[in-house]
Amino acid sequence: MPQNVVVFERLMYASVCIALLNLILDGSRQAAMPEIEALGGMAFVAGVVLATLGIILLLIWLIVRKRKNWARMLFAAMFVLGLWPTIQNISMLLEASPLVALLSVAQIVIQGAALFFIFTGDAPRWFEAPKPA
Repeated sequence: MPQNVVVFERLMYASVCIALLNLILDGSRQAAMPEIEALGGMAFVAGVVLATLGIILLLIWLIVRKRKNWARMLFAAMFVLGLWPTIQNISMLLEASPLVALLSVAQIVIQGAALFFIFTGDAPRWFEAPKPA
């Protein structure tokens, strides 16, 4: 497996760990928001986060283990589309929980670095090479 793909995988698993930590640290604050309470409170927040993490873990597996280029492109598109709302959310988090805001910034940086590695160096050839039998 190419080194850039290995680095991508490790960075993405670190990002998933940060997301779980953020859920633990910030979930109760989010669940107490009136609009979230109307949807089900902490169970709703946890469900959305866990479903999102499940999709991300599936994409990591498809990218790294199954060499699916479409999954790599989908992950890149999801990152770009989610970047602006995430940045806006960080400004709100700074007031409520600077630690959660810092972890969110770290998660963005780690995912951006992971994307850099999966699209550069020896990684692109990984998706063009014939699949092993």
